Amino acid sequence: MHTRREALIKRSITAVARPPDQGNQFLDLRAQELKLQEEAGKTPKLNSARAQQRASDLESRMVKRLSELEQERHLSPAPPVVIGAP
Repeated sequence: MHTRREALIKRSITAVARPPDQGNQFLDLRAQELKLQEEAGKTPKLNSARAQQRASDLESRMVKRLSELEQERHLSPAPPVVIGAP
């Protein structure tokens, strides 16, 4: 049971860590491009500050999820405790 849960957590960490990182890189580059367009006097559809905010949100969500997975890794099952019976 422990090895199955550990394998599932490792798979989840791999899935969580990879795509948002690529998304963050894309959004960071996009924010820089939009900033340059704004400085050149153009009005892009997406604000550079908004693109940077999205990148920050993705990063914080990824960090939160990775910490949740790390906490889940350290969980250990315990027998149920019966509080009362009829």
